[in-house]
Amino acid sequence: SQEMYNEIIQSSYNSNSKSNKKKSVGIIASRSQNIITVSLYNKNSYDVTMQIIPQYKNIKQLGNVEKEVVIKANTNFQYVRLKVLGSGAYYGYSFHWMMGSKNAKHNDNYIYRLPFAKNSAYLVSQGFNGTKTHKGSSQYSVDFVMPIGTKVYSARAGVVIKTKSNSNRGGYDKKFASSGNYVRVLHDDGTFGTYYHLKQRGVLVHKGQVIPRGFAI
Repeated sequence: SQEMYNEIIQSSYNSNSKSNKKKSVGIIASRSQNIITVSLYNKNSYDVTMQIIPQYKNIKQLGNVEKEVVIKANTNFQYVRLKVLGSGAYYGYSFHWMMGSKNAKHNDNYIYRLPFAKNSAYLVSQGFNGTKTHKGSSQYSVDFVMPIGTKVYSARAGVVIKTKSNSNRGGYDKKFASSGNYVRVLHDDGTFGTYYHLKQRGVLVHKGQVIPRGFAI
């Protein structure tokens, strides 16, 4: 849960900001006379959900907007138009975002495979709503006890969107929350499968790779 929390990206934009197009998700604005057009963009290969808090001075917002929006993969769109009411006008936004669409609907008919080799069996050490760490956003996680070096296989087909394999640190303390090695796979229904507790330099796939069900990752 803490690892997922660490992946919430905090940022801001205001009328004095310089455009930073290096960010993968952000806000841009353009002005024509006294009308300002504010747009949102997402350069990632997956949808993201953004929460936005506006701040205005001598500015009128033209129309209503959602405070939490989904930005589709590799898109940008007009979010809101503003009207300048006088001198000293200011507009700004604080926002945060994380990967995935809040509107994703899990395909409950999909049959997952176990994430290890066929004709093998491993003990489940912690399942859904575990007493140790499987709570909150991690409540549907399952841990298997496996010898270090055991191959892990994809339980479902998808696209690899993120990996980490450079860490050799671990433990229950929150200070280790950003140290876990993992592979994250985007499924065709917009949900994700994340495979944690991988060994250092143990990831076998790369970002952008399309993998079938039962692929060694």
